[in-house]
Amino acid sequence: MGTRRNIAIPEQHPNGLPAPLGPKERVWLKVFRTTALTKQGSRCIYCREPLTCATATADHVHPRIKGGPTAPENIKAACQPCNLTKGSMTENRFKQLIRAPAQDANLYLRLAHIRWRLWTRELQAEKRILAMVNQVA
Repeated sequence: MGTRRNIAIPEQHPNGLPAPLGPKERVWLKVFRTTALTKQGSRCIYCREPLTCATATADHVHPRIKGGPTAPENIKAACQPCNLTKGSMTENRFKQLIRAPAQDANLYLRLAHIRWRLWTRELQAEKRILAMVNQVA
């Protein structure tokens, strides 16, 4: 048996990436993700796809690589494809790109646009149906 060493993890790796999250931060990240998911009506913040706790990922609105903290106000629930496609973009920039992708946009961004259109139209249809049901009742 060797001895255990306490090695401090620096705030940022030499290659410029943020330090990995520790065990306590990962637990809080799950709590923040669940809270955000509840506030968002169990839908992805970007494409509006329905999510569960098992399918939701915690997205840093202000990316960690750009100094964004792991704090409740910086965490939103997103589907995994949107979270991966967003990468280090800001929330507003990614939403702009989803709603109006450029002609030369990559496949993942186009797929996010399709999901956004699909789920937005589904929500609009749901509202119209509920309004008709309420008028009849």
